[in-house]
Parts: sequence; C-alpha cells; structure tokens
Amino acid sequence: QIDPGTGRIFRLRGKQEPLERDLDLRAKSTGRLVDLLNHPNRWHRHTAVRLLGERKDPGSADRLRQLVGSGSDLQSLSALWALYQAFGLDQATALTALRHRYPMVRYWAVRLICDDVGFANRRSTLGLADSLGELKGGTTRVPDRLFRAILESAAGERDAEARSQMAASARRLPVDQALPLVTALLRHDEDVDDPYLPLLSWWVLETNLDPERDAVMELFEDKEFRLQPMVRRHILERVMRALALKGKSGDLEDCTRLLELAVDGEEEDSLLKGFELAYAGRRISSLPDRLVRGLVESGRSSLELRVRLGDADASRAAVELLLSPEASLEERIAVARTLGEVRSEDSVEPLTRVSNAPEPPLQRAALAALSSFSDPGIGQQALARFSDYSDQVRPAFFDLMLSRPVWTRQLIQAVSTGGLAPELVPDDVAERLRGDQDREIAGLAREHLGGGEDPDREGVQRRIARLKSILADGSGNPYAGEAAYTRRCGSCHKLFHKGGGSGPDLTAYQRGDLGTLLISIVDPDAEIREGFEYVTLVTGEGRTLSGFLADQDPQVVVLRGMAGEDIRVERRLVESIEPMGRSLMPARLLEGLNDQELRDFFAYLRISQPISR
Repeated sequence: QIDPGTGRIFRLRGKQEPLERDLDLRAKSTGRLVDLLNHPNRWHRHTAVRLLGERKDPGSADRLRQLVGSGSDLQSLSALWALYQAFGLDQATALTALRHRYPMVRYWAVRLICDDVGFANRRSTLGLADSLGELKGGTTRVPDRLFRAILESAAGERDAEARSQMAASARRLPVDQALPLVTALLRHDEDVDDPYLPLLSWWVLETNLDPERDAVMELFEDKEFRLQPMVRRHILERVMRALALKGKSGDLEDCTRLLELAVDGEEEDSLLKGFELAYAGRRISSLPDRLVRGLVESGRSSLELRVRLGDADASRAAVELLLSPEASLEERIAVARTLGEVRSEDSVEPLTRVSNAPEPPLQRAALAALSSFSDPGIGQQALARFSDYSDQVRPAFFDLMLSRPVWTRQLIQAVSTGGLAPELVPDDVAERLRGDQDREIAGLAREHLGGGEDPDREGVQRRIARLKSILADGSGNPYAGEAAYTRRCGSCHKLFHKGGGSGPDLTAYQRGDLGTLLISIVDPDAEIREGFEYVTLVTGEGRTLSGFLADQDPQVVVLRGMAGEDIRVERRLVESIEPMGRSLMPARLLEGLNDQELRDFFAYLRISQPISR
C-alpha cells in the first residue's frame, strides 16, 4: 500500500496471519526448490524459479518437464519458466504446454517458443539447448510440427490474453509462418471491439508490407479473408492508408487492386477512409488513371476526398456546406479544415465569413485554415473582429496572426497604436513577439509589452512555499473549484472525461503529489512531458507555426497549437522544425485567484474520481 501523502510503502497483513520466516531459499536443495513452485506465496515461487534457472541442475530437468503437464495451474507455469531458464524447451514439453488447461501456460508457451526463434543467436550465451528453432537458409523458424500445434491453438483459443501473445509473437516469425498465424487470429470475431488485438494483428502485416509485399497482398485476394469482421473493421483501412502514404507507383497500383476487389459498400468505405486519411493535409495529385477511375466510379468517395482530388463541383458543394447553418457542426468543421489544406484561393472569403460564426469550434477551425493563405487582408479582418472573439477563440486568433510575417507586423502595430490593449496579449505570444527575427517587430514588442522576465528560481520557490501555506490553512470545495479549472486548464487538459486534448491528459498524472503538481503549475518550463515539447515549424513560403508535434508521417507533419487545432503541413513544404525549450502552459496560471479559490481549484484538480453536481 502506498501512502499518497508521503509516498512511503507499507506492507499489510491480517492480524491472524502468521509472519513468513522461511526466506533463505538459496540454502535449500534443488528438490526443495522444485517443491516451492507450488507455494501459495508468489515471492517464494518466483525466487525458486530464479534459483533453479541459475543452478541449471540436470537432476531437476525431468521433474520440471513432468510438472509442466501435471502440476496445478501456477505450479505448471512456474515449472515452465524454470525449465526454460535452466535448459530451454524441448518440443514435447512445448506441445504439452500449448495444450495446457491454464491460459497463462499456453500464453507463455507461445511466447517462449517464438522468443527462442527470434533470439536464436543468444542461445549459446544463455546456455540454452537449441531445441525449438530450425535454421534454414539463415532464417530461424518454428519446427513444422510445433507450428501446426500453435495454429491449432490459435484457432480455438478462448483466452484473449493468450491470443494477444500469439499476435505479438507472430512478428518474430518468418512471413510464411507469421501470416497464417495472424490470419487465424483475425477469424476471432469476438475480438472485433478489443482495444489491443486488432492493432497487434495489423502490426504483423505492417512489418511485412515492404519486405514481403506479394505475400501480404495475396491475403487480400482471398474474399473470405476480407469478409472477416476484424479485417473489415480494422485492417482494410490501415493497409490502404499505409500503401497510399508510401505513394510510389507500385504502392498506388496495390491501392487500385484493393478497390477493384471490394465486393460491397462497406468494404469500399473502409478502403476509402484509409485513403483519405493518407492524404489528409494535402491535395491529391499525380495518381494513376486507373486509381482515379476507381475512386470516382466507387460513387462512395466523401466530399472531402473529392475536394482533394480537385473536383470543382465538390469544391462548390463544400463551400455551400461550410456556409450552411443547417449543416452539422462536425461536417462544417471538417470541410473548413479540408479547404484550408487544399489551399484554393476561392476558399478565403467563405472561411473568413465563418471565422465570425457563433460556434467557437467552427471559428477556431476557420482561423486555423486561413493560416494556409498569405493574403494581407486576412490579418486585417481578423484584427477588426478581435473584440468579438471569445476567450475560447482568441488562442486561434493569435496562432493565425503569428503564422505570417505580414500579419505579425499588423498585430504589433495594433498594439503600438492602441488598437489592441497590451494586457490582452498572452505572455507566450508576447515572448514570441519579443524574439521575432524582424528587429522592428521585436523592438515594438519590448517597448509595448515589456522586456520579459528572466527565470527567477528563488521567486519560483517563494511562490510554491506561499501556495503550500495557503493550501495547508484550510480545505477546498472541488465542486466550487471546477469552474476555475475549466477556465484555466480545461481548454488544453482532460481530467477524467472533461477537457481538451492539446495538453497532457491529467487523469493518470501524479496529482496526489502536491510538490510535483506545484512545480508543474508555477514553473511549467522546468519539466516538459515527452511529446509535448513546444516547437516552431517554418515553411519555405515563410509560414511560421508553433505548438507540439501531434503526428507525422513521410508525407505530412501535424502540429497542434494553442487553440487545440491540428494544422497539417505537407512535409515537402517544411523548411525547419526547432524545439523552443519551453511549455505551452502559461507561467502565471493562478493569478487572480484568492486564497479560498486556490484551495477550491486544487481540491478539484486532485479529485480521485469524477464528480458531478
């Protein structure tokens, strides 16, 4: 049990439970260690396994092999581990383990068999017998009889964890064994909603997609394989996306073949979704005529995909949908992002119009899309509307204004002439303006927004000490603190089921550790969580974007800015991506809260389960 206040670890035991004193297992005989594999205490079992593996006493081998088949559940598992560590596995024992009644024995049998194959070069180092793998032409593989048993087990395996291990271990096998194994696993319809098995199965196919393309594509020639629910729901979309992302002639020909093989609309929809995801963030061009014909003739291509294909009618329909208040908000946001990524100049005027729509999410999407264009008038119109933007939208406004030199100049000139009050400019925006490469912009920023503050380590410690004192002086009400959290943190951070996604999810964070929590809030630059480093992306056309890398592939880089909007940039346009060494989170997050509001805020931030009024 871990004490959340001190971090100390306590051992708990029942009042009537005797204290275990038999701890010196190293002094015991090999036979006694084998007996301990059935001990009710896990420490004794695991320690006995380790010592048996270290001793490699030949006298224990036969008994361990016998226990793998005839022992109790945990005893059989422990015997399997000890046998493998000491001697390796022979085929007879491996077959016995594959057919064991206890799922974890089957789980570990598959893992050890395939590990033995994947790490064949380490057998001599570990002192294991070369008992399971066969070397043929330099490739190590599972012996045929043993592999047939694994396939038989995969077809009838009832335990999801055991099936997961089979999928994970398939990556260690040569393609002629890996693909049949994953094919057997993909026939388990009960795993269609499993969070792990579909991905584990896909990774086997993905690993072989380049080196063994013909073998992978041959799977999809089989109609029965494509009709499997797991394949339809999870695999078709991913293989189509992977091929389209590679984008070479042969890859696109394989995309075409998959479309030609589709037998119904559901299959086509999965393939088209994957193709569309591959081209998110860029215009589609230079496709083989046969593929374009397949995309069009399917009649099921989405509006966004047809816009990316350059369909003029689709572009007009997209603009109409964007401007239609009757259309769903999700559709309008998706269209706004697509129009910005395709960068047709005809989209500027409708995007500018909806940037003043009543729905903040649509405003943010439109402002993010407008950053793809370079018209000086875009910045002027956005500045004129600044007072109409809510606090939810203003981060997107500043992301827009800082993305082009001409708009950045308009922003600082508005500050210098009184058109925009300096106190409305966030600290991180002011910092970027002061560091601008244009000397005039940087000079005006220092003149009107201050010179910036050097990090004051002593000041940080004083603020932390003051907060600790305030929190210790009374208790807070988490229900009252929810509003303050939502205003100051909720747009970026998710806590349980509420909040945005531009910052780390706080649900699993060390919120019970007040010291760590206070440092993260008072001095957010002190430690930046991996994956949330603040970077600046510059394109060859002079566009500058800041945020953190949300995703990237060989074709597109996805940056998530202050507003939480994902902005996709074609990799061929990227000139540089440089870390800024600081956090997106403002340092003065808690300013303006009185003592009781601070207690309420932290009471909500440290809740152990969701609350609702």
